[in-house]
Amino acid sequence: MPGFLLPLLALLVVSLLVVLSRDRVRDRYLARQNIRDVTRLQAEIIARELETVTAMLLHFADQKVLREFLSDRSTRQEIEHEYVRFSLMSGDFDQLRLIDEKGREMLRVNYNGGEPAALPVAHLQSKAQRYYFRQAIVLEKNQVYISPFDLNQEHGEIEQPWKSVQRLATPVFDDAGKKRGILVFNYLGERLLGRLNEIAAQGPGWTGVVNEDGYYLEGPDADRSWGFMFGKEPSFAADHPEAWEAIRDRQEGSFTTNEGIFDFRTVIPAGRLRTAADEFPIGMKIVSFVPTETVYEASTHTFRRMAIGALAVALVLFVIAVRFAFVGALREEHERKIAASERRLRVLSSRLLDSQESERKNLARDLHDELGQLATAVTIDLKRARKAQDPNTKDELIDRSLEGTAGILEGMHRISARIRSSILDDLGLSAALRACGEEHERNSETTVKVELDFAEERLPERVSENVYRIVQEALTNVARHARAKDVSVRVWQSNGQLEVSVRDQGVGFDLASTDPDRLGLLGMRERAELLGGSFAVQSSPEHGTVVEAMIPLTPPELD
Repeated sequence: MPGFLLPLLALLVVSLLVVLSRDRVRDRYLARQNIRDVTRLQAEIIARELETVTAMLLHFADQKVLREFLSDRSTRQEIEHEYVRFSLMSGDFDQLRLIDEKGREMLRVNYNGGEPAALPVAHLQSKAQRYYFRQAIVLEKNQVYISPFDLNQEHGEIEQPWKSVQRLATPVFDDAGKKRGILVFNYLGERLLGRLNEIAAQGPGWTGVVNEDGYYLEGPDADRSWGFMFGKEPSFAADHPEAWEAIRDRQEGSFTTNEGIFDFRTVIPAGRLRTAADEFPIGMKIVSFVPTETVYEASTHTFRRMAIGALAVALVLFVIAVRFAFVGALREEHERKIAASERRLRVLSSRLLDSQESERKNLARDLHDELGQLATAVTIDLKRARKAQDPNTKDELIDRSLEGTAGILEGMHRISARIRSSILDDLGLSAALRACGEEHERNSETTVKVELDFAEERLPERVSENVYRIVQEALTNVARHARAKDVSVRVWQSNGQLEVSVRDQGVGFDLASTDPDRLGLLGMRERAELLGGSFAVQSSPEHGTVVEAMIPLTPPELD
């Protein structure tokens, strides 16, 4: 064997070990990131589902039909019909119950597997000794008790087949403001747990739900689920005692043991709703676990194949070594470029999600506070009109209902206009830009001068839409930060491209000390560059700001 082959063989072995080490670092990083995304997404889904159900509960607790029933039981048929209809439409609640201040059921609607019905009065039970009644009856108005997940029980026995439920309860009051009992929703967990399982299947290892005592709610298999309901093992705490000690008293985190990688997150309700439960976030944790052998499965398989290949081609080690060095350098360069691109996209994605979530909350608030109230008022007036005997009264109620529906339509048009400008689709970029300037003037104390010089019929739809969004975002930044009296908007065609300039004489800002990845600036830059154009900002304190973009009239095709 030529003497140079031994050093080359040693170099190859060292190189393979280096690759194995680097691949294992990559495997650990990817596994940790993957399970972290899964646990975060599952915790957010549970929290938002709880927020939605809590909002429904508070809405029903404040209904007029409920207050009327509390004062006059002759309206039982009306409220039972309302709750049966809601149970059928929702499909998420096993039981809807109204319990008086002494713990006796006043009303109960069972879902019955998709055929909801109100329970006869003679079959109603006392729930005075149940933990959720004692917890909820002491609460104040608009406070909500949220129980842990468990299996439903009837007459002291676990219902067969198993039915996972979570109880949400809030006090109810009559028209005089006197507490008359509690309203309880038994939320069915099967759909939610099914969604969590679908998400968990996309990640490596196992992801499930663990309660405050370390028992599985949703375990790796059916035999490990709901053990706490029967007071027996197995449990997560027993299966992974070292991991449970690290998880039990912390809200979230990620760590590695000899068993593998763990990531966990405690469920906390999203949004502005508050609860009065003694312990919240009710001890429910999303836990993901990837065994060590699974973490390194890809790198181990790769290493074995490379080792076999190296032995098979021992006669060409020198060529392989040279090629390996070249591939390694190329790989590092690609990784560097990908990492830089990923960092930029993560910033944009994260902030776009924050912006999207904020807009969704605003839309939800408008829909609930404005359109919801109008729809409720119309419903009440129409119900009263149906019962009215006096024709004048009936006509007056119908007129009020028509006014309410007109208000609903007006609100829908206003909300849809916020989502997307119809002027851009119907009348083109010129009309949309002028309308944008006029709207900015109406909503602020700023005078907007719009100068346009381009052949609109030659503009592709992608160019028109992105130019409109850039100008819109620039004017939004002026309104939020510039405190300017005058703004100039110019869009003109030159040398096969569209040039955009938004200039204000406001307070300006220091470019060196401003985050270049702020959502507004980053979004405008991304719009321009994705169309093959360029974007620039010029500003200094007390000297105003100029936003400029140049976009080709024939942008590159999307890949």
